[in-house]
Amino acid sequence: MLKDKHILLAVTGGIAAYKTPELVRCFVKQGAQVKVIMSDQAQRFVSPLSLSVVSRNEIITDFYTDKGGHSWNNHVHLADWADIMVIAPATLNTLHKCSYGQCDSVLMATYFSFDKDVFICPAMDLEMYRHPSTTRCLDNMSTFPNHYILGPDSGFLASGKEGKGRMVEPHHIVESISSYLRTAAILLNTRVLITAGSTYENIDPVRFIGNYSTGKMGIALALRAAELGAEVNLILGPHRVTPPSHPNIKITHVQSARDMMSACDDGYSQADYLIFTAAVADYRPKVTAKAKIKKGVDTPLESIELVENPDILKTISSQC
Repeated sequence: MLKDKHILLAVTGGIAAYKTPELVRCFVKQGAQVKVIMSDQAQRFVSPLSLSVVSRNEIITDFYTDKGGHSWNNHVHLADWADIMVIAPATLNTLHKCSYGQCDSVLMATYFSFDKDVFICPAMDLEMYRHPSTTRCLDNMSTFPNHYILGPDSGFLASGKEGKGRMVEPHHIVESISSYLRTAAILLNTRVLITAGSTYENIDPVRFIGNYSTGKMGIALALRAAELGAEVNLILGPHRVTPPSHPNIKITHVQSARDMMSACDDGYSQADYLIFTAAVADYRPKVTAKAKIKKGVDTPLESIELVENPDILKTISSQC
């Protein structure tokens, strides 16, 4: 489930940071690409060099890549690159910043720019974990969209005490994220055909009968189906939004209702699910002029004879 996933690991300043090279190694072993951001305090517990070696990427520790401040690490691009963000260990200080919106580092700026799945692995001493402020932070973050709390576990702590507060072990973090992805990919190994957009029915080479459908609904459904693991055949008519870019989506561009009918006829038998969202023109000109119709010279535009287009939904559903 982690093969070719882009994972962003945010390492903050707790003793459990010593486990993060093993965590990175586990992700890489599963086929993921990993980039690491470290807080200042995290570097006291584990070296950036160690994480760079196992991740095979440079470690990000500041907004700037040089002391002169002439080159910077773009936290927005970093957030866009990643599919998953993991904060491990997540200290109480970090939980408070995430929960209440304190953006004071490249790590926090990247977190607040990230809008996909975030897995938080708390790690702290027993009494810190029991404190009402910690409970309040975790309860608050559990209500955030796409946020998942992993742990903490019970066991011996760095203070010498025994109790709840240990960061979840690296292999358990990887197993939990893989299990989540398997559950989330409910359309894995299925094929979905979706129509979207409008259709244009040519009157002549420069005029057409059409509508204002943007294609937004069908494109959004195609992207979501792909994210859930499906192979999507998106049959896309004229549209007004950016087509989706996803490895699981194949786009077939069409223009007229008959073009869309033909594409559906070719693809429906291979699909497990059919979704028809396209705004298909009900009628088309009976005759399409091969050259532009000139005003007052050729057939008047106000007397165009129309014929009915095929009903794609009715036709395809009757064959299923």
